[in-house]
Amino acid sequence: MGSKRFARCILYLFLCFFVIPLNSSISQQREHNRIQVQPFNLTQVRLLDGPLKEATKRNQKYLRDLELDRLLHNFRVTAGVPSSAKPLGGWESPSTELRGHFVGHFLSACALMYASFDDVVLKTKADSLVTELAKCQEQLGNGYLSAYPEEFIARVETGVKVWAPWYTLHKIYQGLIDVYLLTSNQQALDVVRKMADWTKTRADRLGDEQMQKMLKVEFGGMSESLFNLYAITHDANHLALAKRLEKREFLDPLNEHTDKLKGLHVNTHILQVNGAARGYELTGEDGYRTISTFFWDQVVHARSYATGGTSNGEHWGSEPYHLSTQLGSTTEESCCSYNMLKLTSHLFSWDPDPSYADYYERTFINSIWPTQHPTTGMLMYYKPLGSGWYKTFGTSLNSFWCCTGTGVESFARLGSDIYYYDENSLYVNLFIPSEVTWKNGDRIEVEYSMELRLHRMPDNPKIAALMYGPMVLAGKLDNGELSDSLIYGSYGPTQPPVLSPILVVDDTDPQSWIEAVPGKALTFRTKGVGDPNDVELVPLYLLPDERYAVYWTFFNKEEWKRAKRESEQFMGKMVDHVTIGDAASERDHNFIGNELHSGAEAGRNWVTTKDWFSYSMKVLIDRPVILKYSYMKADTGRTYVLSLDEIRLRTEPALRELPNGAIEEEYEIPLPMTRGRKTVNVTFQSRRWFEGKKVLGCEIVGSAKEK
Repeated sequence: MGSKRFARCILYLFLCFFVIPLNSSISQQREHNRIQVQPFNLTQVRLLDGPLKEATKRNQKYLRDLELDRLLHNFRVTAGVPSSAKPLGGWESPSTELRGHFVGHFLSACALMYASFDDVVLKTKADSLVTELAKCQEQLGNGYLSAYPEEFIARVETGVKVWAPWYTLHKIYQGLIDVYLLTSNQQALDVVRKMADWTKTRADRLGDEQMQKMLKVEFGGMSESLFNLYAITHDANHLALAKRLEKREFLDPLNEHTDKLKGLHVNTHILQVNGAARGYELTGEDGYRTISTFFWDQVVHARSYATGGTSNGEHWGSEPYHLSTQLGSTTEESCCSYNMLKLTSHLFSWDPDPSYADYYERTFINSIWPTQHPTTGMLMYYKPLGSGWYKTFGTSLNSFWCCTGTGVESFARLGSDIYYYDENSLYVNLFIPSEVTWKNGDRIEVEYSMELRLHRMPDNPKIAALMYGPMVLAGKLDNGELSDSLIYGSYGPTQPPVLSPILVVDDTDPQSWIEAVPGKALTFRTKGVGDPNDVELVPLYLLPDERYAVYWTFFNKEEWKRAKRESEQFMGKMVDHVTIGDAASERDHNFIGNELHSGAEAGRNWVTTKDWFSYSMKVLIDRPVILKYSYMKADTGRTYVLSLDEIRLRTEPALRELPNGAIEEEYEIPLPMTRGRKTVNVTFQSRRWFEGKKVLGCEIVGSAKEK
């Protein structure tokens, strides 16, 4: 099958960027002339038959099936309004401190579905939900509205531990704003204005220093929503409040083109940059534009995978352009991709550069589309990019993760960002079966050829993903059927990975050792280069229920022979060792963490934490290894959860007392967790913010067992 014919058959999969000049003159309102191109209103764009329209229908059914009384239960209980509804589970359960956040996402999704598909059923549900929320707000009496008591806000203001109350309020703010903007529900605007008045009252009590301390706890996109509210009301108080809810220690370095992203919680901070982008559009302040563009460049070019996604275990765990050690079962978090696409939409509208469209294309196909199960419609939290793992999805009534919320929005707004326009041109950004209502009779047909290529890790070119055009290809690792109990209900995989082949090639051009499988669209196979076997490859979004590999380790034949000989020499010998307290050793092992404490006793350095710390450590590419760490004997009662590349070690360790009186724990590491890798991240996680053991040393030893 020729590549041009192939591209023509699957045109709906691809995004690209091009400009079609038009003769007509378009009158549009711009925010202080800072917007060069605008996306069409969702009401002007309609999806046509195809897999993405089917994905929208699955999302539509899920939203319609959710019961309003159950969504409202925690709001009513908080407001003292009687409720007999059965509470929802997961993050919306009455005991979860983030309860209520999904209701905001639900409002946004319903409004988007109404704009996209004239879904009157969901508009009616949104209207009813707003009416009932208004009753709860009226009952509380001061403008406050949430599914948890106002005491949570007092806790975050005074530094008492609480999950993320402002994050939850941001979702409710934005949901109400979307309902107002997309369905013309005036009551939604009235409710959110009262919430803003309440927020101002709370914020006015705090000095700037106390305000900035409060913003160390995840607070979502509060500034973004307040900027959006200001765009509607033109109330100077809303603009001032948006600026007070900006985290200066994060935004100021970006304004100075300084990357201090290592160790940060990813989704917390993308949302803040979305706020800065909205601030630029409304105020014209150059600093906001600098923050937005520099951050985008650093994330997209220095901290994103082949899929376009970013984060590992919700964090940026390494310096820029160092990603080869950041692959595991928690690479990547789905809602980070959603929010990066929102940022990209802003930047593209300021400057319709092809690089923005290319990134949007890649991320949409590989990091948004695969997150919905094609049968059940359930959504993902993490999308594993470490080899040998599998996808997991939420359940309909007992998950309600952050990524469930952004997921229902993603699949309610698939008509957005397909087409942009200015006064003289139409920009086609996504090739999805769709039509836009603007000039009668125009029809666009495009034909492209595509090629296989490698997307290499910036810090280790021997680790790479395979791509066909904009699509990431995943290798099918046949390991029997995965049960529903493994696939549904958890953030990520709970079972260990399976072995993934090494690709041994002397020619770096994949078109010389990969061929299309006859009779199967978008299906390829390696030819005699896999060790121990060749693999079949398909786009990542086509593998909902199978184990797979996205990134591969590449060797030429001579390198692979030499590497195997070298690993044999380490059987039973030390492979790597961290010297605790030695700055050079800790730097070489990429030592990072949070809530760290260190010291020395009896001439021995130690480190401990109330949260987490990690090291990057060497392993063997084709043989199992042993992880050992030692700690003070007096700390035997304290605990850590140990993980490799965010994968929890579930085996029971062997214990022994060392001659110096310390205790050593020893873990056998399965080969599928390390095969083809030269380094892994070893993470120590304390339990419930209790201080863990005082760690004296950490080492990797080659196992004496055969592989």
